[in-house]
Amino acid sequence: MRFKLDMAVLDSNVPTTIVDMSKLTVKQTPLFPQYRKLQKDYRDWVKVQLEDDLVKYLQPPSERSTSSGITYPEWKKQPSVFHKMDSVAPMVKSLLDEIRIIPTRLREAYVRQWRRWLVRRAIAFIQFSKNEG
Repeated sequence: MRFKLDMAVLDSNVPTTIVDMSKLTVKQTPLFPQYRKLQKDYRDWVKVQLEDDLVKYLQPPSERSTSSGITYPEWKKQPSVFHKMDSVAPMVKSLLDEIRIIPTRLREAYVRQWRRWLVRRAIAFIQFSKNEG
């Protein structure tokens, strides 16, 4: 399962953070520059695998190997894309504490509202920085 999750995350253009509410853990991909490099390595590896599969497909049936299904043991040997965070930002910690109190049916709306607030705060900070500089 970890392998499928890693592949799905690497298809995304932005780094990802996963918050597991049942285990109360936070896992994060590398930050943007390292994430881009990891993503490029992953896409190069997928390209090579697809080229190899195409070559096998184009071979005459008598020369094809009898292995069925696609396996990617080389990429599975890579360490996980996610790493566990030892410390959590105070804002995220307060969000997690508040979410545990809120009924389950209201959590998604609360997280969306919190995200909007975070974006507004970031924009205000950027505007302040431009005015100061």
